[in-house]
Amino acid sequence: MEYSSAEHIERSDLDKHEFAQYILQEHGTHFPKFADMSVFVESIPDLKQRINQLQTQHAAELEKVYARQAAQYLDDALDRYMAQDDEAANGSYSGIINELYGQPRRERTNLEAKFERETTLVRLGHIDAVAPLLYKLANKQREEEKTRKRREAQFPPSVAEFYTIQDKELQQRVARFLASDAVVQDKMLNEYGWAWRQVQGLKEAYSKDTSFKDDIQRRVTVVRDPRRKPTLT
Repeated sequence: MEYSSAEHIERSDLDKHEFAQYILQEHGTHFPKFADMSVFVESIPDLKQRINQLQTQHAAELEKVYARQAAQYLDDALDRYMAQDDEAANGSYSGIINELYGQPRRERTNLEAKFERETTLVRLGHIDAVAPLLYKLANKQREEEKTRKRREAQFPPSVAEFYTIQDKELQQRVARFLASDAVVQDKMLNEYGWAWRQVQGLKEAYSKDTSFKDDIQRRVTVVRDPRRKPTLT
């Protein structure tokens, strides 16, 4: 149903109030703020979990809004029809609805503008809640990547420091480097950002210290088949 300019302004304010009441009824409060969710942002897994929760919640919110709008759409179609004729023939409105809404229009109706405004508010509320989490997640992932690269670039200069490495993955990587041939070593130097001068001390120890060399080879030995001799990887 179309309204005069004054009626449209009054109706628009009423629609906004009704939608605000709907949001409060559905959620109990306004859209969540980032400050209210600090308990969820201690780690990357927590951030990802909370973002997924918000995405799921947002999809459910939109479904409810669309269902509400669909009901209003049908009510409006019936109002339009009843304004033309007090009684609907055969009690069926499907043909009337198609006639009223099935044809393309050059301009949006007030109802369509109202629906667009409502869905925009829901989407903006979701963005307001999830954007800070996405920003924090991206920062933490960058920090984690920098930490990983710094860790991978480490190389113990001596046998004593090799055995003090707490990161078992790094320790195994260094052992694999020492036990590999020159081709594999060159590849690992490029992959992990090691310099030749950085690795020379431990390489010399590996070639001279028999017990250290035996230990390294035990660490990298993998028995592929119990019927075959162990091979180095």
